[in-house]
Amino acid sequence: MSDESSDQGGRPERPRILLVDDDVALARVVGRMLADRFEMTIVNDARHALALITAGQRFDGIVCDLEMPELSGMDLYDKLVEIEPAIARRILFSTGGAVTRRALEFLGARERPPLEKPFDRATLIAAVEGLLSP
Repeated sequence: MSDESSDQGGRPERPRILLVDDDVALARVVGRMLADRFEMTIVNDARHALALITAGQRFDGIVCDLEMPELSGMDLYDKLVEIEPAIARRILFSTGGAVTRRALEFLGARERPPLEKPFDRATLIAAVEGLLSP
């Protein structure tokens, strides 16, 4: 699923955000929460996200679920550190509760705290804007 916005009427370009979450319904809701401020691309698995980035698509930031089947958010991060370290520094992880030891250790090593589900729109926007600030 992808919701692309274009630059029309002389409006400044909005930051491009890649949202990665395997919960399709939640991804749609989060995408709608951000769509008025950011140009959103929504995918439901980390492999698709990785394919977009390796194909040359550029994003200003990524909001990514931490635990997903097949390729987790942690695995996506590790791959991005190797191939696109600049975007790897601009990932905001979301979690409904880090339940695995690996996830807890991974989050403990990150500078940016995760976005804990459930979250409200104001918290989400503040977290994404913080992700984009220098």
